[in-house]
Amino acid sequence: PVVKPIPPIIVKPEPPVKPPPKKKGVIEFGNTDFPTLVDAYQTVGNVATRILDKETAEYVTSRYVYAQAFTVEDAMTMHSVSLAMRKFGGDGTLYIDVVKDENGKPGFAGERSLPVFLGNIKSRPGYYWIDFVFTKGNEPSPVLAPGRYWIILRHSGEAIVNWFFIPGNAYGDGDDTRSTVKGYKWEDLLNYDFVFKVKGRVQ
Repeated sequence: PVVKPIPPIIVKPEPPVKPPPKKKGVIEFGNTDFPTLVDAYQTVGNVATRILDKETAEYVTSRYVYAQAFTVEDAMTMHSVSLAMRKFGGDGTLYIDVVKDENGKPGFAGERSLPVFLGNIKSRPGYYWIDFVFTKGNEPSPVLAPGRYWIILRHSGEAIVNWFFIPGNAYGDGDDTRSTVKGYKWEDLLNYDFVFKVKGRVQ
C-alpha cells in the first residue's frame, strides 16, 4: 500500500499583544496611604512626648538629607508633589528637588519646587499633606520623561518637621529610599518608604 505523507501541522502565530492603553489626563500616584491627623504625640504645655506604638516618621530637617524614588510610566507634566508631614516648629522654608536617577541613586539634573514657608503651614495634630508646586501662575509646568526619579527634601532655617513613612518597603523596591550626611553620596539605604504623591497630566 502507498503511505500518504502526513501533512505538516501549520501553527498560526499568535496575534501580537497590544499594550494597555495609555492613561491620559490628570493622574495622581505614589505611596499615599497614611492615617491623616492621627496624633502620635502627647503634648503637655510645650513638651511633646512620642507615643511609640503610633509613630512611624522621620525627623527630616536634621543633618541628614532624605530621598524617595518613584517611577514615571508615561511622559507627563508635573503639577505638584505632596508629602505627608507634620510641622513641630522652627522657622525657614521647605522645598524639594525632583531629580533623575543615576545608577540607582539621585542624580543632579532635575527640577526644584517653589519654597513653602513654615509660617504658612498650620500647626495641627497628626500628619497631613504639604504640597510643593514648581511654577507660578500660567508658567509651564516641568515635563518628566518616562523613567525613575527621586524626591529630595531640603530646607532652610531651623525647620522642625517629620515626614511619615511606611515600614518595610511596601512601595517600589528595596533600594528606593536613601539618606546621606554628605549631600550627594546617598550611602544609606533605609528599610521603609516615605508617604508621597505626584500629581500631573499625561498628554
